[in-house]
Amino acid sequence: MTDNRLILASANPDSTPLSTLGGVSGLIAALQDYQFIGKAIDEGLPLHYHSGPKIMNCISLVGCSPVYALTDSSDEPAGIVSFSPVYSEMQFIYGANTMTPKCTQCHQTMGSWKNLLPEPLAVCNVMSGDIECEHCAQSNSLRSLRFRREAVVGRFFINIHGIYPREAVPMDDFLSFLQRFIGGSLNYFYCQGQ
Repeated sequence: MTDNRLILASANPDSTPLSTLGGVSGLIAALQDYQFIGKAIDEGLPLHYHSGPKIMNCISLVGCSPVYALTDSSDEPAGIVSFSPVYSEMQFIYGANTMTPKCTQCHQTMGSWKNLLPEPLAVCNVMSGDIECEHCAQSNSLRSLRFRREAVVGRFFINIHGIYPREAVPMDDFLSFLQRFIGGSLNYFYCQGQ
């Protein structure tokens, strides 16, 4: 099963998101009123919701033939929006599609960068250790490496499941709506599971 995700997170990973307006539960209630999400999924998945009837007003499909399934019709999660808890420290998420980063010192690709990390789409603590470049022995923090839109650092994540990399972008009006809760601007990322 492949889990493709469009992930939304604060543009400032140091910020403490959702510290006002009711926290995660306040955001979920507002997103249900906005009709971005529907009812909670009753399969023992906390913070997982069905897509709402207006989700397509919030994201724009791009590319030559993008598809977003609103229901599960295959072995792939679809029509699901999930929320992480608000973590006390910055976390890192990458996908099977994440490009190999380059060392901040010698600019060579770091082939061993995943050795200390869990599998794709697992959340891991950014402060859990640095990655040493096999070419120059420079120690690189995950936060200092450039992943473009294929990995994310943050303390809270909104996952829109069933979106292939670069096949959808969040609409500006929707990002503005979310900013009131997140407490600043947001970025978006694309991560794939195995």
